[in-house]
Amino acid sequence: MAVQTFLAVFFTERFAGYCRRRFDSLVTLRLAGLGEVVSIFDPELIKALFTGDPDRWLAGRANAKVLQAPAGASSVLVLDGEEHMRMRRLLLPAFHGDAVHARPTRLDRSRRKRSTVGRSGFRSRCIPGCRRSPSR
Repeated sequence: MAVQTFLAVFFTERFAGYCRRRFDSLVTLRLAGLGEVVSIFDPELIKALFTGDPDRWLAGRANAKVLQAPAGASSVLVLDGEEHMRMRRLLLPAFHGDAVHARPTRLDRSRRKRSTVGRSGFRSRCIPGCRRSPSR
């Protein structure tokens, strides 16, 4: 367990490549703090997992072990069943094509607001303002 955890944390890509070559389509790892973790490399198996019965796979429960603290208890990433679908329906409008296409316009407008005109009359960016999110 300690060796697999060390390799998975510090040599993630190389270890994943090794696992894929050695075990082909999937591998079960035993990682400290997480327990058994199954990594799937075969695209068809990944598709079957994501299109499978959500009441059987319970990804939210598995994700909660790692993601609940940073993402929150009501995150779509840590929920299963009807509660997952309810939260997902709430999030979907933000990722709809029209909403996504409108974002660059909002970002440009925000950047223009945060730029300043210096004494010489030239526009210059206010660096701290550019690092902030447009919603702040």
